[in-house]
Parts: sequence; C-alpha cells; structure tokens
Amino acid sequence: MEQEEFLRVVWASQSCDVFVDEAGDMIGHYDKLMIQLASRGRHFQWREGVYGGGHNCYFIMQRPAMCSPTIRTQCKKLYAFQQDIEDAIALKKAWGHEELLQAPALGQGEYIYCERFHAMQRGRVLF
Repeated sequence: MEQEEFLRVVWASQSCDVFVDEAGDMIGHYDKLMIQLASRGRHFQWREGVYGGGHNCYFIMQRPAMCSPTIRTQCKKLYAFQQDIEDAIALKKAWGHEELLQAPALGQGEYIYCERFHAMQRGRVLF
C-alpha cells in the first residue's frame, strides 16, 4: 500500500492498532506525515460531530538510529533486541535509560523492555 493511501485509511479510522514495519526505511528522518502519525495518532480526534478514539501505533524497525528522534521519543513502550552500539546510544538518548547500552550484548531471543517512567526489565522470547 502506498504511504498516501495508508495514511488516508488511518486518519479515516478510529481506535485502530496501526503497525508500521521497517519503520526506519518507511519513515526516514524527516517524513512529516509519518511523524504526525507518531505524535498525534494516539489522541482523540474530532470527526462528524463526535470524538473518536485515537490509535495504538507500533513502529517496528531493525535500526532505531535510522528513524526520526521524534518518533523514538513518542513511543510509550520499547522492546530492544540485540543491536549495534549506534542504535543502543540512540535509544538511550530517547529513553534516558543507561541500561539500553547493554543491548549489543544481548543473546538470541533476549530483549530489554521498558515503558516511559518505569523501571526496565529483561526477558527472553521462548522459541
């Protein structure tokens, strides 16, 4: 689906789970329309005389450093798997957790999970 059509469907809908896979490639650093989705998609919206529910937006990416800092800071929850130090530094800057610098040392299936203003947790995906 083309970005324009995707965004038309998103903004015409209410209370959806919106998944953007390969967000680093799909959004880039300066795509204003997708940044607006990250910063305003969760809010209630006025349509046809009623307030509608906002969206839950999920940005899935291999390289967080490739994605806009605005999008990284708008996210409420983070699952960080093994990645290089550049990406771990970008996440640490956005989330303020020193522990994210440990992400390059994570093993297969291990992850670091955190929510804004909460303690971080480590976990493992069961295969």
